[in-house]
Amino acid sequence: MRAFFAIIGHPVAHSLSPCFQQAAFDACEIDAAYIPLDLDPARAEDTLFFLKDLAISGFNVTLPFKELAYRKVDHVYGIASKIRSVNTVVAREGLWEGYNTDVPGFKKAYSRFLEKTGYGSGNFIVLGAGGSARAVLEALSSMDVPQIKVVNRSSDRVRVLLEELSRERQISMNSLEDLKSSLDGKDWHVINTLSRNAFPVRGEFPPLEPLDETKVASVFDLSYEREGDTECVSWARRKGIPSSDGLSMLLFQGALSFEIWTGKSAPVRKMAEAMAKALPERKDLPGQFSD
Repeated sequence: MRAFFAIIGHPVAHSLSPCFQQAAFDACEIDAAYIPLDLDPARAEDTLFFLKDLAISGFNVTLPFKELAYRKVDHVYGIASKIRSVNTVVAREGLWEGYNTDVPGFKKAYSRFLEKTGYGSGNFIVLGAGGSARAVLEALSSMDVPQIKVVNRSSDRVRVLLEELSRERQISMNSLEDLKSSLDGKDWHVINTLSRNAFPVRGEFPPLEPLDETKVASVFDLSYEREGDTECVSWARRKGIPSSDGLSMLLFQGALSFEIWTGKSAPVRKMAEAMAKALPERKDLPGQFSD
């Protein structure tokens, strides 16, 4: 019987996961289908139970359901239990197992990005306080960075995040309004985990607009656009700041999800080729995915 996999989120119509995950299943001659499922946030919990009744083999989880998935799976493994965020679920013997591949996926993509920019030191700003921010903070902690500022519109959400992560290292909380005045010195690396729909005005990215660009060393956006730059990356390009979107992270975390589901090595090159084919307007992809 054909296996059934999916990505759940809201929205998910833009997701590239179906194209490169299906390419991976086909390359490994696995009889499986991978589809996007857009869940209504108001009814997401009920829909998850319905998916279990459908005997789904596994699924990825994207915004805004990673923390919900953590609470609803039967067992949580690895780093997912530490950061309380699940982005990969596999069904085994009628139970759901939850994992997080965002942490190693981000770490691999971000380390490569920093190597290419030539920056190996500095301080870090993380925009957002959701499941993706949890993964980023965990990855940064393993990289032994000196200082991290977490910035979000809701300060209460950041407080909960920092209390749950219980970091011993220097992590501080800032509001968007106070971000500019709180930056001392230079070489700040900005990592955006906010939703691509959080600031929909084309040509603007309000969280970064007030900043003195001479203090910003790089910008990495976990979001991506099919036809060009995200607003966050566009801001960086206008200022001449090294930047990247989240396509490489998407690929690397997706490859790890595939390996959890199948127990096989992911055909990363085939997955990257499928992603590039789906993005004919993106001429920068080979550089992002090269070893």
